Amino acid sequence: EEDDLYAASQERRRKKRQKYEVKPRFGSWRDELDAPAADDRRAASRAVVRNKGLAPHRTNKYRNPRVKKKIKYARAVVRRKGQVREMRNEAEGYGGEASGVRKGVGKSRRIT
Repeated sequence: EEDDLYAASQERRRKKRQKYEVKPRFGSWRDELDAPAADDRRAASRAVVRNKGLAPHRTNKYRNPRVKKKIKYARAVVRRKGQVREMRNEAEGYGGEASGVRKGVGKSRRIT
């Protein structure tokens, strides 16, 4: 029974791998023109297969380098908000601290 389960799982894995396999084309280009298969993917050329190399798996948001930089910048802005207070424009002069004054927090520098 274990052998049957193992054989079935191996067969499923083989079929799944075969579905995504890219077949390199080394024969004549006329062979493909004579009998194009509707369900098969077009085979890659030898140069493309040789030049592909290894690439790590990436999540959807990190596949696009522009989006990755955008997310990275947003995280950096959030981190900076903890270090530096944002400037506020005061239209009518000083009206006290809007968020109140907490006596336990000191944001000054000690002069030595």
